[in-house]
Amino acid sequence: ETESVSIRIPVISATRAYSMTRDNMTIIVWDPSAMETRGTIDASAALDPNYPSYDYGEPVLFDGYVAWPITWYDYDNFDFKPSVDVILASASDDSPAFSLSDARCGGGWSLFTDPEGDLYALGNAWFGFAHFFDKDPSRQPNDCLLRVQRGSREFDPDFYVDLDRAADTPAVYHTWQSKGRSVVAAVWDRADDPAALATPDDYWTSPMQRKLVRIDDEATEPLQGIPKSAVFSTTNYRLDDELYMLQSEGSVGPEGDARSSLYRITDTAAELALTVDGDVWSIGRIR
Repeated sequence: ETESVSIRIPVISATRAYSMTRDNMTIIVWDPSAMETRGTIDASAALDPNYPSYDYGEPVLFDGYVAWPITWYDYDNFDFKPSVDVILASASDDSPAFSLSDARCGGGWSLFTDPEGDLYALGNAWFGFAHFFDKDPSRQPNDCLLRVQRGSREFDPDFYVDLDRAADTPAVYHTWQSKGRSVVAAVWDRADDPAALATPDDYWTSPMQRKLVRIDDEATEPLQGIPKSAVFSTTNYRLDDELYMLQSEGSVGPEGDARSSLYRITDTAAELALTVDGDVWSIGRIR
C-alpha cells in the first residue's frame, strides 16, 4: 500500500474491497481473497477545483453504494468549504463515482446508517475549527446532521438537525453513532472563552464535552462517566456492535508518561473498561 492510499478500506465481499487515493481521488478495487487489484473507479468528477486539498472519514455501505464523507479546504488560506459533501461509488461495478453536496452545514467527517437504511451525514465546519479560524467564520452555518433516504440520491430537504442548538455549543468537533438514531457528540463548552485559543494549533488540544444527542427529538444530555478532554481519535471503535472511546493523556516516547483509557458507551453513560500505560491507537477482538 502506497502512502497515498487510505487505510480505511470497506470490504464489500470476499472478492471486492475499496480504498481511495488521496492525490487524485481514484478508488482502487481489489480482491481481498486473492490479495490482488481488480481495477479502479474514477471519482475525478467529484473533485472541487476551488479547493486544493481534501480529506475523508470512514466509509460506510449505503443502499448498494460505498459512501465517503469528503471535506474540502485550503489550509494555507484558512478557506474551508462551507458545505457537506459525500462521494458515492457502486458496490457492485466500476461505474464512475459521483458526489452529493449540501450547503446547510459545513464540511464533515462522519457518516452512519440507521436501522431503516437511511444515511446520515455530519456537517461540522472541519471539526468545528472553521467556526473560530475560517477566513470568514460568519459564513460557516451551524453544525448539523443531514439525511439521504434509502432509495434516494440526494439530501432530504425536509430533514435537518441543528446540532449547535441541540447541544448548546458554538462548535461540534465530531459525532459517533451510539445506537439507532442517537449520537455521541464532542462539543466545545460554551463556558470556555474562544479567546483562550492563542494559536490555531491550540484548538486541537482543547478539552471537549461529550453529550448524547437523540436525533428524533433533538434532545441532548451530558454523557456521564467520561471526562472533559481533548478528542484523541475520531475512529469509530466498535466491539460486538457497542461503541467504545479511547482517551489518552501524557506524552509518548521512551521517557513519556502516556496513559490510555477505554470507555464503553451505554445508552446513558460511559463506563471505564480499562486503563493502561502507553498510547493506544486501536482496539479489536481476537476470536
